[in-house]
Amino acid sequence: MPLSVIKVASGGLPVRAAAAPGGLPVLIATNGYGVAVTPVAAGGMSVTDVGGTLFGSATTTLNPADMSGTGVLTNGNLTFKNNNGSDARIGVRSIGGHTKAGGGKYYFEWTLNTNISQFSCGGISPVTQAYSTFTFNGAGGSGAATDGSGGMYVNGNINVVQNSGGTVLGDSNGMAIDFDNLKMWVYAGAAGQWNSGTLAAQNPATNTGGMNISALAADTYYVTVQLYGNQNQVTLNFGGSAYTFTRPAGFSNW
Repeated sequence: MPLSVIKVASGGLPVRAAAAPGGLPVLIATNGYGVAVTPVAAGGMSVTDVGGTLFGSATTTLNPADMSGTGVLTNGNLTFKNNNGSDARIGVRSIGGHTKAGGGKYYFEWTLNTNISQFSCGGISPVTQAYSTFTFNGAGGSGAATDGSGGMYVNGNINVVQNSGGTVLGDSNGMAIDFDNLKMWVYAGAAGQWNSGTLAAQNPATNTGGMNISALAADTYYVTVQLYGNQNQVTLNFGGSAYTFTRPAGFSNW
């Protein structure tokens, strides 16, 4: 039975990845409760990360057990399609999640396989958040996201200063979530910029700019996709294949 742990940026029990099999097996706790640990490059307790998230070494997929009933997953549970026959909003979350309190910096991407409505969005949310009111449409909710027109939202409140640039068919987006500094950046393929700003003004690798996500509740967050429009489809990349863009320095795969 692995030891349940929570990753914190500093102050936790120092742990390092085992160089060979035999380290203490540990697993990131999905409920937010566990021993606080801080990964270090050298020294510390030798552990084996059986969940693949403590050191950012493994990738997750979308979760068929946490998906709207009319959604369809293909491509190794990385491609999600709205198959409900109408324009109802449906969604899916990732298997792997991270806590706000645990800190850490994470990156993932998605590619639009069809034209996506303004009322579709991608981001992060807790399992308690309904897909029909996911965080972006002035409907309240919990989480952080960007929609098809480039709007950026925290807990349903739009950021009137920053914008991700919007996307069209075939575009890819990269999202950088920084739980250490409580910020979010979105790299839009169409704009070719983080949060539609110059690199000098918006750069997750240097903690420059970024949308403030400190209002997020203390919870475990999962990558979340919500699609509006029958047959709309999107493909996620958690690092299992080459990214379209460059993952920011200091960030791990989600």
